[in-house]
Amino acid sequence: MSTCVADGTAHPTVMLWTDAFPWLTTSAPEGEWAAPIDDAGTEARRARLAELAALAMEHVPGTPVIELFPLLPPDVSVTALQLPTRAARALARFDYTTTSQLRPLTCGTMMGWKAIGVGTVGAILEALAEVNAQGARPELTGSLATFAGTDPETPEQIVADLYLSPSTTEESPDPGGAMGERLLVIRRWLEAIGRPDEPLLGGEALPGEPPEVLDAREYLRGLTAADLRDEAAPARTIATMLDELFVGVAPRTVDILRLRLFADEPVTLEELGQAHGVTRERVRQLDNKARATLSSAVTEGGPLAQAAAAVRRTIGALRPLEDVIAVMPALSGTVDAVGQPAWRLLDRLDDSYEIVDGWCAAPTIAEAENRTRQLLDAAAGPHGVVRIGDVAFGPEPAPERTTRSWLERCGYVVDGDHVITRISSVGDYAAAVLSIEGAPLGAQQIVDRFAHERSARSLANSLSSDDRFARVDRDRWALAEWGLEGYAGIKAAIGRELDQAGGAVPLDDLVEAITSRFSVSATSVLAYASNPPYELRGGIVRGATTARHPRKAPEHTARLYRHGDAWALRVRVTGEHLRGSGFIAPIAIAGILGMSHGDKVVLASDYDEQAVNWTGNQPIFGTIRRYLLAYDVSAGTEVLLIFGDEQLFTVEVVDSASGDPVRDALVLIGAGRRLRGDSARRAFARAVCLPEDSPLTTIIGAYRSRGDDDIAELLLTARTAIQDDEAQDAGPAPLP
Repeated sequence: MSTCVADGTAHPTVMLWTDAFPWLTTSAPEGEWAAPIDDAGTEARRARLAELAALAMEHVPGTPVIELFPLLPPDVSVTALQLPTRAARALARFDYTTTSQLRPLTCGTMMGWKAIGVGTVGAILEALAEVNAQGARPELTGSLATFAGTDPETPEQIVADLYLSPSTTEESPDPGGAMGERLLVIRRWLEAIGRPDEPLLGGEALPGEPPEVLDAREYLRGLTAADLRDEAAPARTIATMLDELFVGVAPRTVDILRLRLFADEPVTLEELGQAHGVTRERVRQLDNKARATLSSAVTEGGPLAQAAAAVRRTIGALRPLEDVIAVMPALSGTVDAVGQPAWRLLDRLDDSYEIVDGWCAAPTIAEAENRTRQLLDAAAGPHGVVRIGDVAFGPEPAPERTTRSWLERCGYVVDGDHVITRISSVGDYAAAVLSIEGAPLGAQQIVDRFAHERSARSLANSLSSDDRFARVDRDRWALAEWGLEGYAGIKAAIGRELDQAGGAVPLDDLVEAITSRFSVSATSVLAYASNPPYELRGGIVRGATTARHPRKAPEHTARLYRHGDAWALRVRVTGEHLRGSGFIAPIAIAGILGMSHGDKVVLASDYDEQAVNWTGNQPIFGTIRRYLLAYDVSAGTEVLLIFGDEQLFTVEVVDSASGDPVRDALVLIGAGRRLRGDSARRAFARAVCLPEDSPLTTIIGAYRSRGDDDIAELLLTARTAIQDDEAQDAGPAPLP
């Protein structure tokens, strides 16, 4: 890097941190930053930039980016800043694409953004500081007079050449001549270096530009309309120009416009006529004439017509009102004559667009909704899915956030980067979700993507009967069109492996083949491989050669009791029972019903037939929901499922505990609750198929060994009472 002096000799120059970031002289410890800028890419430079960002956030949070980084080029793309993902997304969310758009921002503004922390703001500042440091240029020696002192034209003359002369305008554009002075500085500099045709304010600053020229350019770029206006003269905004239209208009006409044309809920002609003491027709005439006069003001030329045309161009086909106001803030100003914002008046006076519920659309909201529906119908794939990036409401693509908001406003479901157009059935919705995901999902994963509440169980039932879907795992579903291997359960998977292997497969190979494809456990595969229709011998799985019969006797099965000429199984009701689910039965039930593996038995009942199937490892009861509803049974209640010897089935509700151990034990086995003494002991023996004269200690042991600990404990508690009752029933002992 070198410095050019008046004699044209080049001398080396070192740029300091305070040269590139002047605010450090007042916001950092004295002398700490009066050091050369470290070389690019070094740890020292990165550390300095991080410290600089922290200082900016702590000491100058209200200073605009342009003042923090005065050498920041205006046209650097945000994507070129090498920002972390979170910081890049934050700027993209607000549609910031170049550094020129970031200039007015402050640290405080960025830290106020939703979901943005200090770390993200610091990353943005570090990236901007790096670019600013890269743009640091050596200063030229010499003073402002070197380029400005010999020009014969005065600053005012230069202004007159570029703008309307102050003598011919109502307002002086630069009363103090500050603008003209800076234009002169830039012009003399460009002439001095032989570039007189260079735009005064366009393009990049040239290498070696003196600070006076840089300051002049920055001043001129920062000029606002307010800087060129006489402070004594009020600004004429869209709202004030609209207000001027009502000057001299009869109060009655203004009131009619306020209550009819510009109102949220227009008053009827009849009501206005009564309020003003004129006929309905007269109100209509005044209304029509005033509308025509106002409409011409926004269509037939002049500043107001230009503003109205700008609004139309800004809206295009579709745009949120807040975005239009962000471009033209004066639209939110109130027109005092009618007490409404300026945008409302322009909307009602201009038939080329419509504003409803915060949305602007041309020509109407209804037409925009219809166009959206047609666009999505044309672009949707076979499952009603459209990429949001493919949705365009006009020749210019809208920001993604606008597209998302509009689609949701129209009632469509937005899922990530896609919009779903068909959700009339759970099948349609699930097909769309799978189409977007592009991979199998569980039923719960699918319903979690739904915009409304759905049961994973009911969805799975629906998908199982829909040809568009294929079950590819225990609870994973895919689109049938993907052609993935289907899953029909572990039993079917074993059968498929045996068929492919010629009828016999080593157990280890079978377990590996099935668990590698499906989310099932090795234990489950072993259980199915060891039971009909398969058998496991010597580590080899093959088809079973003998039928399977139940081997466990009912009298040795917990919670299963002899009940007169029937058997009673005690079951605690759960939410699954109440929902109508089937449930596992003890293997002894198959013996009671005379079933072999593969059988299905249908029992007669007062409430429709009751099915019992034995196709898996254990028998399965069909639903008993109808009984539970009939008896108004709630979850947690115990019931007895009674299987008569004549293939009959019924359900009895078990009474709640009373505190009497004998009674409570009798209730649990389904015996008469009033039995006492010897009668009670005999009932307990019969229930587990013991001889009726079995002693009480034997009976208690039998209940304990079969797993009925609750009854065994009750009998232990009631032991003395039962024996006393037996002694009383037997009468006095005989005389010797």
